[in-house]
Amino acid sequence: MKQFFKELIQGLFDFLKTVSPIITIAACVLGMMVIIYKCLKLDNRKAAIAISTILCCVLMIPIANSFDKLIDINMINQKVDELDHITRETRIKNQEIQIDELNIELENNRLSIEERIVEIQAINETIRTLENANLSVRNFSQIFEVALLQADVKQTTVRKDILNKGNTGWGITADYYFDEVLIVISHDIEAKFGIDLKTINILKTNENSIVISGITPTFIGTSKNIPQRHIAETRRINQKDISGERVTTSISINNTQQGKRLAEDRARHHSNQFQERLNNGIELGFMDDAVIQLAQNFLKYLFSPYYANIEFSTRNINGSVPFLEYFETETNTLNAQAKNLHLENLDMIQKNTKLENDIYELTQELNYIASEN
Repeated sequence: MKQFFKELIQGLFDFLKTVSPIITIAACVLGMMVIIYKCLKLDNRKAAIAISTILCCVLMIPIANSFDKLIDINMINQKVDELDHITRETRIKNQEIQIDELNIELENNRLSIEERIVEIQAINETIRTLENANLSVRNFSQIFEVALLQADVKQTTVRKDILNKGNTGWGITADYYFDEVLIVISHDIEAKFGIDLKTINILKTNENSIVISGITPTFIGTSKNIPQRHIAETRRINQKDISGERVTTSISINNTQQGKRLAEDRARHHSNQFQERLNNGIELGFMDDAVIQLAQNFLKYLFSPYYANIEFSTRNINGSVPFLEYFETETNTLNAQAKNLHLENLDMIQKNTKLENDIYELTQELNYIASEN
């Protein structure tokens, strides 16, 4: 409202400034006509001419000044028109530049939205794949151990248990002798080996790489375990001293009930020890390297659809996620990323709506400026 009154007052002032010279000229011309008319009525012609001439000359001064003012006003108006034209052209140019910049920003925002949509679609596709993998992992989690290798192993256990440190003979049959129990047992085993999924950890180092650690070879069990006892006997070893060395000269089997019972006890003891070592994965530890290699191949096959680079480490790494939780954790992370991208798109759409409104208003203003005379 203040601007309106200010422009109104300025307009009135400009109008009066333009009209005042015209009024002055008109008044002076009218005054000259009145003077001439009055002087024509005087009887003294010379006096009438002199008076009218002097007065008309006096009135010509404001007339001349008014004409000068009119010329100045006209020139000023021309310059103002030129400045207005230049100003209008500048405003039009600035408006066009601003509209172009907003259109570029709007287009860039649209491209960003499209890129996020593509990224969200890719993430959703990965999430679906991970969810399928997670279902498989849940099946594994019911087992905890995955069998990777089945091997037929034939192994023979030979044990000699010395019953005494040795005794001195009479020199006829032997110079020295000692008693021992000899046990020979063969094992026909069909064993299964695998890995313990609970010990495996996954560390995601970047979008295309993971490091797998904690692979632990595990003896799962046997589908066939047949021991066969070949020898179980108590015997005496007779030795002679020949050139300073003890040389076995004869061996006698103790077939007494006591000897047989002792051999049976030792055979059962060694058989039980073997089974304990077998169940603890110690007896067949030589299979560990083969199991680890198969485990690495299995895990590469499992993770290769998602990661280009898969590395293995023999030590646990800080920040690793347990294998049985990894796919669920990764799915949750990707869901959060997709949600953030969606929220960013919503924010960008709101910005674009504002940009479109700004462009519309600037275009309307530009059309108005261009239509001004």
